[in-house]
Amino acid sequence: TASRYFAYSAWVMHVTALLAGIGIAIVGPLLSGFIKAKFANPSRIVGIYSLALVVGAALGSGLSIPLSTIFHSWQISAASWALLAIIALFFWWKPIERKAHTTNTTGNKNTISIKQILTSEKAWLLTGFFGLMAFMFYTIMAWLPPIAEHMGYSKHDAGMMLTLLTVAQMPATFLVPILNNRFQHRAVWLVACSLLELIGLSMLLFSINPWLSSVLIGIGAGGLFSLGLTLPIDEAEDIQEASFLAAMTQSVGFVFAALGPLFVGLVRDYTGNFTAAIIGMMIIVIVMIMIQLKIGNQKPHATH
Repeated sequence: TASRYFAYSAWVMHVTALLAGIGIAIVGPLLSGFIKAKFANPSRIVGIYSLALVVGAALGSGLSIPLSTIFHSWQISAASWALLAIIALFFWWKPIERKAHTTNTTGNKNTISIKQILTSEKAWLLTGFFGLMAFMFYTIMAWLPPIAEHMGYSKHDAGMMLTLLTVAQMPATFLVPILNNRFQHRAVWLVACSLLELIGLSMLLFSINPWLSSVLIGIGAGGLFSLGLTLPIDEAEDIQEASFLAAMTQSVGFVFAALGPLFVGLVRDYTGNFTAAIIGMMIIVIVMIMIQLKIGNQKPHATH
């Protein structure tokens, strides 16, 4: 991120994005194992963690332009976010030291292998759900404003709809994993959030109140995002399995999710409108619901 201060060509931005992506890809699964190991009620921590991701992304999007205006340079604005990584380094130094000491003194109790994860039906179900969830999350974030503009709304209103969707995500991202842990009916929460997305997409399809549609999709997407981060922790028997499951779901899932915005763009260019693309997204949600029903509810050991 700091290297973006020198980003005077596109290839520098590509390289810095690759480096930052590698860092994110390593940190995500490690955090799942850390949460599994350190907290008796991981659902609450995942709620806070996923809320921080949503709020952080919103602040990054909202403040980057003002910062570039203040500094008279978008490179300085882009590079300035490296300060957050430096701050995080100080916060994480001691927890990592303590964890390393504990690992060295308790011995190696890990029994699960990568082969077991790759041949596990449970792991692939979780990966399928995460991939479809992330596919929808990034696709709707990228294409909601153009869809609203195609419906006849101004650029300002289209941008405000995306802001509304982001705001609606925040309480759902924090509360849904806590409520799920409290009432122990995971399939109900998963399907309910997906149905909200499905209803919101149906409203977009028939050009019915995109403001309300943004709220419904935001609540559904926020709840699914946090549940997607919670599932590997709930399903894992130990720290290592939680890290393995998180690594598999996030790596495969995010690669598939990256195809979402491209899919909508290609369909939009081919058909000249968003009708077929929205129907395609609705089909994705229906398939996701089928996987959620297969995943089912928590096992008894996940209750805290």
